[in-house]
Amino acid sequence: MDVSSKDKPNILLIVLDSVRASNTTLHGHGNDTTPFLEEFATQSTVYEQARAPSIWSLPSHVSMFTGVEPHIHGVTTADQRLGQGHTIWEKLAANHGYSTGLFTSNVFLAEAPVGLRDVFETAKGRDEIVRYPEALTPNKAERGLSQFGYVKTCLKHDYPIKSIINGLERKGRGSLTNSRYLQRLIKQDHCGPHAENFKNWVETRSGPWAACINFMDAHSPYLPDDTYDEWGGSSLKSIQRSIDQIWDFPLEEEPWWKCEALEALYDGTIRQMDATLEGIIDRLKEIDQYENTHIVITGDHGEGFGEFCNTRSDVRYVAHGYGIGESLVHVPLLSKRPYQRAGELRCGLASLTSFYQVIQSTVDSDESSHSVTFEQDSMVVSSHGRESQLDKYLGSGTRYHGDAFAVYREEGDRIQKYTKWGSDESIITLAREKSAPAISVEMTNHGEVDRALEDGNQDGLNEVGTSSDDIDEDTKDRLKKLGYM
Repeated sequence: MDVSSKDKPNILLIVLDSVRASNTTLHGHGNDTTPFLEEFATQSTVYEQARAPSIWSLPSHVSMFTGVEPHIHGVTTADQRLGQGHTIWEKLAANHGYSTGLFTSNVFLAEAPVGLRDVFETAKGRDEIVRYPEALTPNKAERGLSQFGYVKTCLKHDYPIKSIINGLERKGRGSLTNSRYLQRLIKQDHCGPHAENFKNWVETRSGPWAACINFMDAHSPYLPDDTYDEWGGSSLKSIQRSIDQIWDFPLEEEPWWKCEALEALYDGTIRQMDATLEGIIDRLKEIDQYENTHIVITGDHGEGFGEFCNTRSDVRYVAHGYGIGESLVHVPLLSKRPYQRAGELRCGLASLTSFYQVIQSTVDSDESSHSVTFEQDSMVVSSHGRESQLDKYLGSGTRYHGDAFAVYREEGDRIQKYTKWGSDESIITLAREKSAPAISVEMTNHGEVDRALEDGNQDGLNEVGTSSDDIDEDTKDRLKKLGYM
């Protein structure tokens, strides 16, 4: 352990799950979704051209935690695990005496046996925000229990009725139904309780701490509290409840205008998280833990609301299940170094995969380091791991299939994006503006992606072997509802 650990800066990563750059006020969005982030930007570094490593949570978080791109770390499906000892969190704990904590309802971080929860000393997920924490929950019960088996176990518990209610609430979350009761239960699974769990945890730390908070509010089904539902309203919520699943849009079982309309509710969830962020920062200031904390706020991937694909004219994006469009990978990124007080704008290409190196530099430096940033001259992003999950929803061999990759490169005052989706290759030129619009699209076999993917998986980083039998029924059910199994 580093003998000077008590003087080390704290580390806080806040991931706004599914939040794309274009829907934040920071990136010119018309709805005032992020007023606090605009204020926070005046004393932090804003990276306008940040890209997520992947279009979905699992590979993106592994890349952030390890500093390794998805095509190298290979942890891109639910049947793989992250090997031990590769994350910044473990190294902070082992080498510098940090307390580490995770606060989220993200099923891949907190529940699925993919190794991410294991890298933190403290991990608080959905079990900590149930109505009756003293009672049984599906995660606390014996693994593999059927619903009937869970009820039988509850009846033997000290709090049988409360345990059953906890189980019902857990089953209700993630289900988009017409039931007002279930709708209310889903709304409990928002950022507020996780923020409170983090605040309570950080106030009990006696030495340096490092935490990751992941807020799921902006993930479908987009259910902002009424306080923050400024652009949606009851009519849109009624439309939302009428939709069986997001895959109904590409299957053309629902009209695309409904998908576009859901963006207004999505904006409300971003506004909700923005207000919660303000509460977290205020608390850190109150307990004198703000100045000496390196705070990074970002999204792990974006979200689609009917945008047309640049390379497949018959494809429109919904949620984050396929393709490699900018709505899926262009994310907000703000980084406040310890004792930073002046805002800074960086317009170079930036990668979330750099989080590992940026934090390592902060911890190793005797004073605030400016030399290591999130900017990279080139990067690889991918959708790998999602294709096999599309068969259940969209059928095999459809226009939505094929692993998608993109190689981003800095080229003068433009950003070049070399894509490969299945066998389709293209070169997309992006303007270096807040929303990074496409200036031109050229369908051509460039070979840049194949060359970039020549690096194989890094030995020892991942462990293959997790099967569906290793996943408890409640977690498996939630993964299925979210479209990951």
